[in-house]
Amino acid sequence: MTLRDSGSAAIPVIVRGALPKVTVTGTTWHPFRQRRSADVEVSEGGETRTRNVHEGDEVGPFEVLEISPTGVTLLHEGVQMQRRIGAVSD
Repeated sequence: MTLRDSGSAAIPVIVRGALPKVTVTGTTWHPFRQRRSADVEVSEGGETRTRNVHEGDEVGPFEVLEISPTGVTLLHEGVQMQRRIGAVSD
């Protein structure tokens, strides 16, 4: 963690390592959580892997928290990230 001066007080800045790119290519939603699934592409180090995941699964450094009809909520180091179908993370 580093500190950045904002004039009157230093604001902590958290620097994270590079994360793999994640693309949600599709979801299957169901009222019962155990029947929801998503197809997720993870690109890291020039290699792309596609996996069918369920809520609670791990994909790369992420945990799949929730699958919705339009995307997936992922967890990484305590930070939630939402990825919509077709959107590519940076």
